[in-house]
Amino acid sequence: MFKGKRIYIRKLEESDVKKKTEWVNNEIVNETLMFDFPLSLSESLEWYRKTHFNRNRWDFAICEIQSDNLIGMTGLIDLSYRHRRAQFYITIGEMSAWGKGYAKEVIPLTLEFAFKELGLEKVYLFTFDNNVKARTIYEKMGFKQEALMKKQYFLHGKLNDLYQHAILKEEFLEMYKDKI
Repeated sequence: MFKGKRIYIRKLEESDVKKKTEWVNNEIVNETLMFDFPLSLSESLEWYRKTHFNRNRWDFAICEIQSDNLIGMTGLIDLSYRHRRAQFYITIGEMSAWGKGYAKEVIPLTLEFAFKELGLEKVYLFTFDNNVKARTIYEKMGFKQEALMKKQYFLHGKLNDLYQHAILKEEFLEMYKDKI
């Protein structure tokens, strides 16, 4: 478990999968996610059982410290130990937790795990063209845009542009040297 001031992240458990399914099936939450929907609970449980012990990904639950409520998920996927890189993701699924700055706590905790515990050198992420707010946060947290891929991902009835951002280990350590 890794703690921030108001949140902690812990390994995702099977009991968290029902909430994940609800978030993916919420049309408002799903607008910026790379999940096909609708998604059934049985599909989510099958995904969990197949991926839980896979060390090419790390999935974490985001919980509020004060209430112990599950509010989202974060993690590292497409992890390559050989190439020392992984894709970062975060979903604040509970809409009541939106706009509270939780991502600014989750991102450094997840990156610290990636760089210090896993020994990665690069963490990258993708956002849809409609997710300007997330890109702004990511850039404030040290990520830099690397690419814009036109008509890259089909979702919600159309091909969407994808932005790729990344942060290198040395950039993270420099930016957060007084905080970690």
